[in-house]
Amino acid sequence: MDEVEKAHAHRGLLSSADLGDHPARAALRRRLVVVQPRVYVAETQPVSAADQVEAIRMSVQGDYALLGSTALWVYGLAEPPEVVVAGVEHSTRFRARPPARIRRVSPFVLQGRRTLEAGCVVALEVAVVQAAAGAPAKQVTAMVELVLRERRTTVPRLRSRLRRGLAGSAPVRSAVDELSGTSLDGAVRRLHAALEQRGVTGLLTEVRFTSASGATAYGDLVDEASHTVVEIDGYLSHIERSRFRADRRRDRWMHSEHGLLTVRVDAAETRDDLDGVADELAVLLLDRRARAARWLKAAPRRPAGRPARRPAPPRAPPRAPPRPARPAAPAYYSRVSELGAGDALARTARGTEIHQGGAVTREVGARGVRDLAVVAPSSGDGGRRAAPPPAAHLSMSPMTKKNEQSTVTRSASASPGRTAGSADTLLNDGVRIARRHGTMSPRDTR
Repeated sequence: MDEVEKAHAHRGLLSSADLGDHPARAALRRRLVVVQPRVYVAETQPVSAADQVEAIRMSVQGDYALLGSTALWVYGLAEPPEVVVAGVEHSTRFRARPPARIRRVSPFVLQGRRTLEAGCVVALEVAVVQAAAGAPAKQVTAMVELVLRERRTTVPRLRSRLRRGLAGSAPVRSAVDELSGTSLDGAVRRLHAALEQRGVTGLLTEVRFTSASGATAYGDLVDEASHTVVEIDGYLSHIERSRFRADRRRDRWMHSEHGLLTVRVDAAETRDDLDGVADELAVLLLDRRARAARWLKAAPRRPAGRPARRPAPPRAPPRAPPRPARPAAPAYYSRVSELGAGDALARTARGTEIHQGGAVTREVGARGVRDLAVVAPSSGDGGRRAAPPPAAHLSMSPMTKKNEQSTVTRSASASPGRTAGSADTLLNDGVRIARRHGTMSPRDTR
């Protein structure tokens, strides 16, 4: 590739490597001038901002990025700058020639840089903050408004790049606070403030609508009470036929699907005759609000031709769940068969004592002695079942209190502590012994 082709490839610029071993002599012989270190151009060729950016890219050896308004110009959001500003790391040795400037920046600034066709640029949010340093407040607000309106970035991303003490952070923060919660268009903000002064409050800005086909649209000013959308458009927004048709199509589906009437206002009118436009819109919106309120008040509670719904029958109070059955009491005592009168005195394995002459069945269990059945003598009642006597306590006789529980007998006393029946204790013991062993003479007992 010869020198001409190389020059055409780099906007007419040649590097020192393209000129051979002695670039200074070759440049003087070919009438070339230095644009940036080790970069030359013909002395008859005008050098633009784009040429300066290309010269910096060819001259810097290492990482670099265009800063501030230069980066915004590369993004297409600003006019070509008079001075091209580029940032390099602190360790890079490079000195630019006017009208270019080189700044040493921290790695935080170079983080997130992008490579475009013109060269490397810092992130858009960083470029906005850098360009806002030293600029008037109105200019900063207009710049932030332009970036947000074109959906190049978002408010959270812009806020994340703000740092205390960083030049440009304070004016950008003020502009973001002014634009947050309201429209991104200055004409819409002016008209909104004028309508609120005339009593039309509750207007919403930048409301998003979606159609059934998936199309989206944003309403500049939306009045929900009157079902009206106020759109502020300029001449350039409708200069294209496709844009004009798209807006009319949007008006139709917003009316058919959302029930909203679209009222369009020229942006030039809000700038030249704001009071007249605000008065006209205030009368329209307040009248539509009044008519909507009268319609809602006079509208029937149910559509015509639709039968009224029958009142629901009263509900019975909920029934309480049935209580669970109580478990049966433990069987402390076991039943024994009834014995008739005249049976001999006997004792069961569980300690049951049967008295002769009655059939009193007593059982000694874990809770004492209990009368289970009483059978009357056979003469008189035919062996009918009688009620059991009241429970008695264990005998306190010295002859029986030390015996095992299974052999303890019952005394005639009904409850302990009574002296009326306690005197019969020895007599009962004697009768029991006589019945068990019989009567013997004193001689036999020696």
